[in-house]
Amino acid sequence: YQDWVQAFYDSFHLTDFQTAALKDLAGRTNAPAKLLVIAECWSSDCRREVPTLARIAEAGGMELRIFNRDSAQSVEPGPTDASDEAGNGDLMHQFVNHKNGQDFLSIPVAAFFTKDLRYLYHFTEYAAIYQKDDFIPRVRGPIEGDSPEQAAQRVQDFVKFQDGPFFRVWASAAVDEIITGLWEAQTRRA
Repeated sequence: YQDWVQAFYDSFHLTDFQTAALKDLAGRTNAPAKLLVIAECWSSDCRREVPTLARIAEAGGMELRIFNRDSAQSVEPGPTDASDEAGNGDLMHQFVNHKNGQDFLSIPVAAFFTKDLRYLYHFTEYAAIYQKDDFIPRVRGPIEGDSPEQAAQRVQDFVKFQDGPFFRVWASAAVDEIITGLWEAQTRRA
């Protein structure tokens, strides 16, 4: 997915207002200075948000470090597994996503820290306006009565959809959500 991620990064830019807000936050006490990202390239959310997070780090002058969630053998850690055998469970178990009565190790995770590593805020998976749990089953299927060819076409249509404007709208919404979360973290501490 390297080419797709690079193309998304090259085509996605923060607005002037988003850049100004990040520079403002960077100039405050308890500024976000370090950004830890946990991701996997197979995830469409990661392919969208990691380039977005890189743009945030650039605009805010933050050090960015990216870690895989899964092990080298593609073993996914469980929500309570902090072992190295299952990937970066030691990192992930700090950011368990409690959703719909269940626990998930959702990715990407973007955790923001001050220069002396004090936690400020973290963002998980996707912006709130992207109602993925409702959206994905409708567009990626399978839908009852589909032939195998129709189901395969639905997956291909979703891949094409990722190159369209909506993924950029949701990426921009993630930037706004992150900026707001960082602002709230700083103003609560002030």
